[in-house]
Amino acid sequence: MNSSYFFDSDVDGLDQSYSHPKYPLYSMDLDDKRNEKDILQWLESELGYLEQENEPRIRVMRRNLALYKGIQYQELESRIDARDRGNDRAQVIRKIVCNHLYDLTKNRASRLIKFKPAVAILPTNDELGDKVAAKVTKQLLDHIWYTQDFEGKIQTQLVTNAIVMGEAYLFIDWNKDKGDLSPAYVQAKKNAGKGKIPLLDENGQITKDGLGNDIYIERPVRVGDVEYKVILATEVLLQKKSKFVDVDYCFVREVVNAQELRAKYPEMASKIKDLDAQVYDYEKMELRPARGEQVVYTFWHRRSEMMDKGRKIVFIRDAILENEELPFSHDNLPFIRFTDIDYPGEQYGVSFYENIKPLTSTYNNLTNMLLRNIIMASHPKWMVPAGSVALDRLGNDLTIVQYKGPQPPVLATAPTVPGDVFSFRQKLLEEIQQISGVFGVSRGEPPPGIKAGVALQFLAEQESERYNELVLKYNDMILGIAQMTLAVAGDYYDESDERMIRVIGKDNQWMTKFFDVAYLEKDYDIRIQNSSALPRSVAARTQTLLDLNERFPDQFTGEQVIDLLDLAQSDKFVDGATVAVRAAQAETEELLKIGTGSVSEEVLAPKEYENHIIHWREHTRAVQEYSFKFQTPKEAQDRLINHILATEMLMLEQAAQNPLFQQEIDKLALFPMFYRSVAPAPSMEPVQPMAMTEGTGVPAGLPIVEPPGLPVNPAVGGEPQELVQQAMPSVEDQLGGAGPVTPTGGV
Repeated sequence: MNSSYFFDSDVDGLDQSYSHPKYPLYSMDLDDKRNEKDILQWLESELGYLEQENEPRIRVMRRNLALYKGIQYQELESRIDARDRGNDRAQVIRKIVCNHLYDLTKNRASRLIKFKPAVAILPTNDELGDKVAAKVTKQLLDHIWYTQDFEGKIQTQLVTNAIVMGEAYLFIDWNKDKGDLSPAYVQAKKNAGKGKIPLLDENGQITKDGLGNDIYIERPVRVGDVEYKVILATEVLLQKKSKFVDVDYCFVREVVNAQELRAKYPEMASKIKDLDAQVYDYEKMELRPARGEQVVYTFWHRRSEMMDKGRKIVFIRDAILENEELPFSHDNLPFIRFTDIDYPGEQYGVSFYENIKPLTSTYNNLTNMLLRNIIMASHPKWMVPAGSVALDRLGNDLTIVQYKGPQPPVLATAPTVPGDVFSFRQKLLEEIQQISGVFGVSRGEPPPGIKAGVALQFLAEQESERYNELVLKYNDMILGIAQMTLAVAGDYYDESDERMIRVIGKDNQWMTKFFDVAYLEKDYDIRIQNSSALPRSVAARTQTLLDLNERFPDQFTGEQVIDLLDLAQSDKFVDGATVAVRAAQAETEELLKIGTGSVSEEVLAPKEYENHIIHWREHTRAVQEYSFKFQTPKEAQDRLINHILATEMLMLEQAAQNPLFQQEIDKLALFPMFYRSVAPAPSMEPVQPMAMTEGTGVPAGLPIVEPPGLPVNPAVGGEPQELVQQAMPSVEDQLGGAGPVTPTGGV
């Protein structure tokens, strides 16, 4: 098979026509070794057909990649364009490229990458065990993304590749050579000492080969782990369908060193030969001869109605290297695809480069025209008769024009470039930004006269509105990656591996813990978390939070503002209360675990140095949930209740020594919830009656005070008495006896 994968006219066999196989692959028994030749013939025929069909698309993607690198006036093979050739290179003005495509690509990619992969793993019911399993599974997903550098490298590669080439592929596979050393291998190596490690069978006996010799383990055995591979879209060929959702199989191409391939498949070493052809070098953007390499193809077929077991076949031109069922339980092809632009009726994605390539080419042509005109016309020219002056005394040849005839020498100056050219060039740049959806606000260039933060935030939001479609596809990609990652982990993770994952909290403190593989067997609902209404810009987010805190001082605490500003990751912004809350939540989670892997109550028992009030609040909050009463096992309930009871005992002991702590306890309405202390009973002695002074009704020993007299009206009867309060003096007396006050004649 001389594949058109090379796409070069110098390669023999390019004119060979391939047609779609007349019969489907599932019509053969793929497990029968006798059908291996027919299977290979079907694969070669279908592969050649798809390569011919995709040749124009792959050429376009490679051209876009060259433009992204700034190669516009050179061919893809980096040969110098004929327009740049000349006899005297000193007189040639090298063309320049204003690589706006690179800038626009980075801008569009950065706007997507700032949306962090916030994935929520939720249980399908309200059972406590499923809640804990969902939380721990989310920690496993974060651990895999950390070890794979998903947010730092893979995420950037996916988005950039999709924007440049129109689509990107992330293959989620299983690599048995990754991960930690197998516990069984570590134990076997310890038992063997410095000797060889034998390979044992299920019964613990040494495995033997066909000649009866013992088989030994030659290299370390690892537990394996999930592996992410970013494959360029030019190396992935999909089944020809009108819609991507209908695709059942695909081919993946990879250039591999022939010696490594023979070491991996020793039984097929005689058929693995060095490739005698050319392969495409993406670094130099040109074809180069193969150097001891071989092109390996992997055929993936998902589980479908006609092929319920799926298929994975690894082959080269002359032999099949692997042929097995699809090694995953999910029903999809083992990759997640992300596209830039989707046109109706087209199977593959399209890059936004296709919409602005003519504009960027025109912009660069104008730039080079301006450069040449300015260089040629901006210098004054000596117009002199030939042979009349010594040229080496006037300047170089660009500033002298010689002629024949009786004309005197003249120093002439010509106009350079009219202003309309610069104006048209600026208009082209504005058109490029408008079509690509990147404007001055996102590039740090606000419109003239707009300085208010609210106005800039409004413009940024309006610009992001056009980006919503791509953001939705991006979120769907993140969701698919999370689902497939957990599916592959569930297929291969084993309890005997004793896997340890890194758990990271808000304060970036790592905690290594064992992972229970049984958690992956639960049913989960994986969703993208809704983002907050706060601006994503750091400057706008800071200003918004400070304004809200100033206008509503009672609604936000200082700790909340610091946490929303993402400053809580530093130890300087974490107070004791925050640490106590996180510790109490971790204790609650561990106390509600039972069975294998659970921590004993003695280890989790409350200590004297802990903030018991905060711990009590967090523990009792979990007790009051509906799931604790009706869906939590009795053993787990008793563990948490006993812990709360011990906490209340320590709280009462501390309150007896600290009056301020007693005041804080008095504010807890439900305290104590479980602990009942033995308080002293109230005294039941009878109360003795007090002796009263005879005829007064006043207790003996107290002075008798006469009540003040009351005024009596003489007309009614009775003897008048003095008023309790004296009469108020007149105004004249208060003013010093000056007589009546005479009103003034005017105001």
